[in-house]
Amino acid sequence: MKALKRPEHLWVGINGKASGYHALKEAISIARWLHASVTAIAVAPLYEGDLDLTGVGSVRNNLYTDIETSLGCALDIADELHYPVRIAAAGGDVCDQLLEQAIDSPQTGWIVIGAGQSFSALRWLAGTPLLSIFTHSPLPVLIVPEKTAVSGEAVWLDLDRMELDSGSAALFLEGWIESSLQIAAWFGVDRLMIARPEDFPDGRLLRSILSERQEKRTLHDASGNKALLSIEAVDFPYRDTKDIFSAMEGSPPALVLIPRISSGTLNTAAPGPSLSFRVKSILGLPFGQPGQSNGIIRFPGKCRFSMAAWHTEKRLRALPCPALILTGSVCPEENPS
Repeated sequence: MKALKRPEHLWVGINGKASGYHALKEAISIARWLHASVTAIAVAPLYEGDLDLTGVGSVRNNLYTDIETSLGCALDIADELHYPVRIAAAGGDVCDQLLEQAIDSPQTGWIVIGAGQSFSALRWLAGTPLLSIFTHSPLPVLIVPEKTAVSGEAVWLDLDRMELDSGSAALFLEGWIESSLQIAAWFGVDRLMIARPEDFPDGRLLRSILSERQEKRTLHDASGNKALLSIEAVDFPYRDTKDIFSAMEGSPPALVLIPRISSGTLNTAAPGPSLSFRVKSILGLPFGQPGQSNGIIRFPGKCRFSMAAWHTEKRLRALPCPALILTGSVCPEENPS
């Protein structure tokens, strides 16, 4: 995994909904703390029909009005919080436009997107940008559920169940732990909780890494970085993900860090939806129990219309804190030494 860089810029998607404006406020708070800049991007869908056949005076003008309203609210928020915010407008898919703006920029940074708590089956079938950008973004993505903020005393790292080559496992774990500690240090957090299943294949290796780190802390051997050694790293084995959420309930963490690796196996997707699942989705009937999930969040794979995708988006929206999706590689040569 490549060395993690402090974000210099935050790109926030807004679409006129309260969740987007909440995400913008939280992005401003983070940017002020990390000395970063912020851009609010309002995106309107492209109308591809025949304007002459519509009963609306001007569909295009209505879309422009929605964008102007969103950008006006963004500027009001910037004025209220006394922090400069750049604005941008685009037409098309929200995910595509956010990625285009961020990837073309010379600055390193995160994409920020809000997640409303209300979520119906029909809305999911119509398509939302949350799952798309969560799954495909090559940049870190900060997902901010409504009524949450980066304000807890701990950061959680979700290791989940992975299959790693024996030669790269140590470098992979050390790299992710180091990056997680760095993020915790950025936000002034003093504890890193490392959540992993009880049968995590590299549990012994993880315990060895944490034991060695604890010895350095005890001996006050800062190894050139006292800030990171001052952060406590705790191994949190769990039998079921309910254990994680129970632990978070009393004291919501500042962030949940979710690795998305480019090789190896992580959050394998469940099979596609059955006919009965589709019917239940359309009718808004109960979905039954979610598929077996070993981590805090499960990546649903390429099939958006699957039970795994449904439960992933539901859980993202119900998190007690923002989630930072981190991308990286398990290749040993790309890990920090």
